[in-house]
Amino acid sequence: MPLLLRHILRPFHPTTLLLVAVFTLLFAIAGAAGLLGLPLFLIAFSWTLKYAYVLLEYVANGIDEPPVLSVEMVNPVEQRPLFQLAIILSVVALVLWIEGPLAIAIVVIATMLLPTSTAILWASGRILAAANPIEMFRTMRTMGWTYAALLGVVAVAVAVAAAAFVYAADRRIVLC
Repeated sequence: MPLLLRHILRPFHPTTLLLVAVFTLLFAIAGAAGLLGLPLFLIAFSWTLKYAYVLLEYVANGIDEPPVLSVEMVNPVEQRPLFQLAIILSVVALVLWIEGPLAIAIVVIATMLLPTSTAILWASGRILAAANPIEMFRTMRTMGWTYAALLGVVAVAVAVAAAAFVYAADRRIVLC
């Protein structure tokens, strides 16, 4: 359990907090600039996703210190996050096309499979394998109970986000 606690506390490391502050500032500047801020928003968003993949690498390799954002890390050649975004947008397009209860089922299943898809894409870099349900179920079976724990964390995060949006809507607070 101390190992899991170490990973839960990772976002509160000074390096991570400084990175969040810098990205928050970049996103605020991009938002205040309106349409002119779109390039800055896209660059900062790309860096955020690339940092997430490097952080995942650090965690997988057992490195305790979170990485410091570097020029090598935001390499434009690294496109795994873009592939992951393409997979997510494909699911969103499918859900918007289908609608109804089937759409809700697809969202739930896609949310449960997203960590597996990310792990496959991180490990192999192959977009077709990351979108292949057979590969995903094979990876989930390999991860065993840790995947169930990961899904629990995802469920809590989704519930907290949903509660924040409901609270904000009730209080008419603008979150985005």
